[in-house]
Parts: sequence; C-alpha cells; structure tokens
Amino acid sequence: MSELRLLFALFLPTLVGFLFASWLLKNDEEMTIFDRIFFGYGLGLGFISYSMFILGISGIKYTLLNVIFSQVLFIVGISALFVYSGTPFSNIFGYKTKLKTLTNGMNKWKYFGIGLIALWILFKVSFVLYEGLNRPIYSWDVWANWAAGAKFIFYEKGLNLDLDSEFFFGKWYRAFLGHPLHNPLLQVWVSLCLGEFHEIYAKAWTPFYFISLLGIFFFAVKRDTSLWTALIATLLLSSAPLLTYHATDAYSDLPMGYYALAGVITLWRYIKTGNRNLLFLSGVFIGIGVFTKNEGVFFAA
Repeated sequence: MSELRLLFALFLPTLVGFLFASWLLKNDEEMTIFDRIFFGYGLGLGFISYSMFILGISGIKYTLLNVIFSQVLFIVGISALFVYSGTPFSNIFGYKTKLKTLTNGMNKWKYFGIGLIALWILFKVSFVLYEGLNRPIYSWDVWANWAAGAKFIFYEKGLNLDLDSEFFFGKWYRAFLGHPLHNPLLQVWVSLCLGEFHEIYAKAWTPFYFISLLGIFFFAVKRDTSLWTALIATLLLSSAPLLTYHATDAYSDLPMGYYALAGVITLWRYIKTGNRNLLFLSGVFIGIGVFTKNEGVFFAA
C-alpha cells in the first residue's frame, strides 16, 4: 500500500507538469514525448512546492485533500487552454522520433558501443534508484538544512507563522530560515500521501530528478549532434560521483542543477527556433530554481 501511495505522490505532479510542458511545446516537432515527461517531472514538483508554499503562507493547513485540490486546479486550467485554443489533445503526446533517424550512418561496431553504453547508463540509474529508495536520509547537513524542517512542517500541518512562537517558520528545526522551501515541502507532500514521515520514502523524488536530468541532457545533445555523441555525453554526466551521491539523499543541489540545465536548454532552443513559448518555459524553470536553494539566484542572474 505504501508503494502505491508513493507512486501517486510522484505521478500526480508529473502529470500536471507533463500537461503544462505539452501545452507549451505543442508546436515543436523535435520535442518528443520523452522531453515532455522529463521536463514535466521537474515542472510538476516545482508547481506542487510553490502551491504548498502559497497554502502555507495563507494559513491553510497541509492536508492531502487541500494539496490535491490545488493540483486539480492546475489540470483543469491547462485542459481549458487546450480546449479554448482548439488544440487537439493528441498533441499532448508530441511527435515520434523514428529509429531510422537515430541510427543513420552507423556500422556494427557503433551499434555494439551504443548497446554497451546504454547498459552502463541503465546500471547507473538502477543503482541510484536502489540506493535512493532503500537508504534513509543519512547526511547530517540534509537533516540540518531540510529534512528536520520538513518533519516539523509535516507534524505542524503547515508553516508556523506565529512571530511569538519559538518555532516560528521552523526555527530550531531549520539551520537557516532563509533557505527556500522546495525540498522540505516535497518531503511533506510525499509524507502526506504516505500518512507518515517515512525517512526513506520522504526523499523518493530525488533519484527521479537524476533520471530526468540525464533525460533532458541526452535529448538536448541528440538534437544538435548524434545519438552516439549524446550517449557518450550522458554516460560522462551520469558518472559524476557527486551527482550520484546527491541523487541518493535529499540534497537541494541536484534539483537546482536540474532547473538551471532545463532553463539553459529551453533558452537555447528558443534562440534557435524563435518560439516564445520556450522563452517562457525557460523563465519558469529558472524561477523554480530560485525556490530550490539560495544559489539559484545566481543562476537566474
């Protein structure tokens, strides 16, 4: 039962983000359904943390129904955009990339190399998923900066905004009150779905940021170079030790890196195509990045 609730906690925001990405990318024939999924994952988690922050500062208690309702509003709003503009809902799924265009001009040795690299990346992803979904939150700085605050917010059922309280805004549970709340609020969201603060599953969103980061990077490189180059570049990225470490614990650096990269990819795509939807999407990614960590402001600048 916990696994089904966890699946729901990850699926709902991904659905919201996927629909939003599909709306903005509906006229871009080079953006595949996989781009929309990987972009949608980050967008959805950003929307849900922002929604919860707004609920919190409005004094609305954090309950599962309240947060779900905020996401239903997103789904209804985005669906209305499709209907109002007359855009076919089939555009949600994007365009198919033909296998022939992926493998043009390759000899048998490159096929072998592609298979080997793909297997190694798959192994790395499997390792990150296993570690991320089986190890509890273990780093002291994660507890000091994000996890302890998330646990406090979960049991408080909201943001403590009482200026006279010794626990104002999570004081004593959050080492730096100025840290953005994207990370803690995601832990709270998952905990609301589970009905408890599970010290393993509360950070289950982390390894999927790793996967989405590799995904948006791979397809961005593939569009401008080749499948072979994109796979090698993705292998090198996936092999970064610090990236793997952060993908198995609830650090905010990985989400911040994801949003910075997504912002750059969509900005570059706008420069190439002139599609203003991509410029808007780039701004959304950078905006969410600011909410992940204080250093996000520098990426925005």
